[in-house]
Amino acid sequence: MNSPNNHKSEVIWVLSNIAAGSPEQIDLLFENANVIEMLADAFECGDHRMRKETGWTVANALTGASNSRLLWLCGTHILSVIPELLCLPLEPDLVERTLFAIESLVAKLPTYVPVIDSYEIFTAVHHVILGDYSDDDTIKVSNEN
Repeated sequence: MNSPNNHKSEVIWVLSNIAAGSPEQIDLLFENANVIEMLADAFECGDHRMRKETGWTVANALTGASNSRLLWLCGTHILSVIPELLCLPLEPDLVERTLFAIESLVAKLPTYVPVIDSYEIFTAVHHVILGDYSDDDTIKVSNEN
């Protein structure tokens, strides 16, 4: 039986494949700003497959986008999903791709390091390096002050 979440995850999977394309294809994908909202909503739904496919879409877009599209993406709230992407130890390929996307983003837009840091992305990277996983298969990225 096909559930609505199954259909949505298939749509997000298609988007992740488009985001793995050329910079021009990535630009076309994000022509409609509602795509960001759709991705954010899909990520927040709690369904593992939708979160994973959303993660691939974001990581692929950040890896292959033109500098102008990267600037635009940094101006959206989509970077907020990155720390949680790094919290998916059951998806090592996605974690690796996300780390590569962060490295690529920093190399292309070094002046945006404070923006990246404001999302606690570097804290999440630190936890990945330490292998700081909790019992529920996520990495602890919250401040423990």
